[in-house]
Amino acid sequence: MNKSTHTIFLITILLLLNIKAAYSVDYNGRREWMLQPPSARGASMGRAFVGIIDNASTVFWNPGGVAFLKNLNMEYSHIPCIYSRKYFEEYKVYSFSFNANFRKSFVIGLNLQRYFQLNNRQPCFYDKYGSMLYNNLYQDSIIGLLFGYRIWNIGIGINTKFLSSSTRYFSVKNIPMALDIGALYSRNFTLKSNYDINTNLGFSILNISNGVKYKGTIYPEYTEGLPSIVRIGYSTTMKPSQKHWKLTPFTITHNLEYSLIMNANKRRHVDYKSSLGLGFEAVTYEFLYSRFGYYHQKSGKNWSNDKYYNGITYGIGLNLPLYHFVKLLPLSISYDYGKIPTQGIGIIREMNYVKIHSLRINCSF
Repeated sequence: MNKSTHTIFLITILLLLNIKAAYSVDYNGRREWMLQPPSARGASMGRAFVGIIDNASTVFWNPGGVAFLKNLNMEYSHIPCIYSRKYFEEYKVYSFSFNANFRKSFVIGLNLQRYFQLNNRQPCFYDKYGSMLYNNLYQDSIIGLLFGYRIWNIGIGINTKFLSSSTRYFSVKNIPMALDIGALYSRNFTLKSNYDINTNLGFSILNISNGVKYKGTIYPEYTEGLPSIVRIGYSTTMKPSQKHWKLTPFTITHNLEYSLIMNANKRRHVDYKSSLGLGFEAVTYEFLYSRFGYYHQKSGKNWSNDKYYNGITYGIGLNLPLYHFVKLLPLSISYDYGKIPTQGIGIIREMNYVKIHSLRINCSF
């Protein structure tokens, strides 16, 4: 093994040995926006994207999947507005991811996320000890540095994230930092009927952190934990062999994922902990994407007697593969649109749909 392979393995082992940091601080539901899907494609496919390897936004689900991406990839996503009944807030989320492939098996990348709170209707919130704190309008920014490496059919990745948070009544005492780690196994084979099959198995742990420590002038110090999420799942893609077609007539993808919030506060505030999602995608001649999925969320009893929350996701996408027509423009540009149900938390549990827009650019320079 070369030096870069040894380095990746060493860092991964050290992270696994310190995995207790993922649940050392309770998540009290405050940063709900970090649980929202950061891309329209992943959102419309049942929010189950841990096993997908052909998308720049894979870093937000599984950093290990990015190790299989080739050339240059970029994606920008925008969630116009999400309404959280739990904290009486409206907010927007922006996500951007970029990565580049070096030496065929080594990938580096940059990813950004920005959270904006649109109003100040929050009556109160609680720390992990159950103490009530007054409304605290804030904004978050996250910048992440990604390193991925592929060894034969296995990709591993580490995403180091730095959080910047601005609040009204509190100041951040520490320098918040979080880690995402992931691994993905990918296998390709061709059937006798000239169909190519790709199967992926993915696993990731997101937001390994000691939390954000706040210090106020008249309020006590407290720590907020980030939602530490474990994801495990797979995806399978089938399409006709490329050697028989200039434009692939159809591609079918199925994916399944189970996720768990490891540090969910069991005493109050977080009325869900685990979820199951599955999705399907059909692509016609590399131009039109049709997607739908099913999202099944297990709920607690803090807010209602309902044990489960179910929702259907769906979306479409348009792709322009310029590289098939203009050799001087080795680009493909895609636009994705997705809608996901969001849960009304409280006495009234109405269901709303959130829209997500994404723009993807793949470059084969």
